[in-house]
Amino acid sequence: MSKFCTTCGASLEDNATFCTNCGTPQEAAPQQNGVDPNAQTPAASAADAVKNTFSGVSFTSVKESLTMDNIKNITKKPNKNTIIGLCVIGVVVIAVIVILCLLLFGGGYKKPIDNMVAAMTKGEGKYIKATYPDFMIEEVEDSIDKSNKYDDVDDYFDERAEKLKESLEKRLGDDPSIKYSVKKKKELTNKQLKSLKEEFEDEYELDKVSVSDGYKLTLSVTWKGDDDDATDESREITVAKVNGTWTVISGNLTPPSKKSSKKSSVDLDDIQDLIDDYT
Repeated sequence: MSKFCTTCGASLEDNATFCTNCGTPQEAAPQQNGVDPNAQTPAASAADAVKNTFSGVSFTSVKESLTMDNIKNITKKPNKNTIIGLCVIGVVVIAVIVILCLLLFGGGYKKPIDNMVAAMTKGEGKYIKATYPDFMIEEVEDSIDKSNKYDDVDDYFDERAEKLKESLEKRLGDDPSIKYSVKKKKELTNKQLKSLKEEFEDEYELDKVSVSDGYKLTLSVTWKGDDDDATDESREITVAKVNGTWTVISGNLTPPSKKSSKKSSVDLDDIQDLIDDYT
């Protein structure tokens, strides 16, 4: 017994609520049902833990702690600022990787369209060449060797790009630009991908061609130049990933003529017309 009556001083049980000697009511015991009323709540404990973790932490302290010695000895002599700095770096690296993956793989189907835009506005053949799968480039090289018209394959693509730019300038004037946005994107079915694969293999007499992905796109396109501008809200272009290269299968970015507001269209049921689409 360690509890005493506040009135008469009689010794009482710890959990006594009144004095057995004089009957005076006593205060409740400091603990009830095994719970200390003064104990810290889990939320408060967590808050204090976070506060203690970042106590004394600043950008400068973290930066200064990221030395090679601290990093090498992180397991032997843990440094709070060094650990926090490494964690921050890890988060940044992961974010960069995610962004790169989205850029490289999420919008890859736009690459041939972007290259078409660059070829038409800059007149540089490398952008057209970038949209050709390997076997098409080889086909062009063979044709060049037979004709002796071009010095090499790059010369061929440069001429094609220069003609595209000249045609665009003739239609719009100097400093032409092309901007587009994807309004609809419909994924090609496995049957359509297989059909494209077989057409490429037959057309180019190849044993195996990979057509791994593809989309039928509806674009909103705007052309602008010093002399004129034009728009097309429903330009359709089909793209596919052929032997690892995103390629334009059908459609083009030629602006509509001045005489008609209708969109320019090209029928490319024949795969060979993929090349003619740029000329």
